[in-house]
Amino acid sequence: MLTLKQNLIVPEALCAILALGIVAAGCSTPANSHPSLRAGPEGSQKANAPAEPEKTVVVNKEVFAWTSLPASNPKRMVRETKMWEYYSTVWDARPDPVLVVLGRGGISLGSDHYTVWVVDSGGKILRQGTITCSKDDRPYCLVEIRTQSQSLLEKYRGKWVLAIGLFSFGNALGDLPDHPPGFVPGAPSRFYAGRVPDEPGVNLVDVEPIVWDDDHQELLSNASLMDDQVEFRAAEKAFAGVVKAVPK
Repeated sequence: MLTLKQNLIVPEALCAILALGIVAAGCSTPANSHPSLRAGPEGSQKANAPAEPEKTVVVNKEVFAWTSLPASNPKRMVRETKMWEYYSTVWDARPDPVLVVLGRGGISLGSDHYTVWVVDSGGKILRQGTITCSKDDRPYCLVEIRTQSQSLLEKYRGKWVLAIGLFSFGNALGDLPDHPPGFVPGAPSRFYAGRVPDEPGVNLVDVEPIVWDDDHQELLSNASLMDDQVEFRAAEKAFAGVVKAVPK
């Protein structure tokens, strides 16, 4: 049973994953929060569009697995229920950890889409967005990026913002294999954006920025992001010491 207030539209995929009651209530995100959690700053509303009432969604936090599995597990974000598969991990490289949940939104013209929800320790959904990636990619980890690239909205340039790291499992049908092609157990992760680097002895992790729903503006493909323009850092403690720096 769902309890809705303020005409809030609750994402169908998340409802299916949770299979529990959701309550919407008035709330605001702290002004001093991380840029990726700061909904509604300058430039986020469509021109002349009326401001929407502040709201949040509260879910039963016990449903989610508040765990961040070791970096050595390529399927570390996979979570399964009796009916649904989703992806989650804890953004714990910050003073106030939050949970990041991804639900697959469908494939179109060779691309895949995932809805991203950020949930705080009280069960409130702080923000919702989307990533677009190859249909062969699966979420692997959380990454923060910083860049001046015009691929990001101006308000995010020069600031650390949340992104999703992905592994390519190739043309995998049915159950995913234990490891993606070319995966090297025990090797460091190498984050990249844009062109795939030719570096042996590392596990290549494609990084996709998140397009937040309340920004009302599409993000350019990360194909226009290049490693020499982007700084990367792990957003999870599980990756401390297992990330290879981008060559300069």
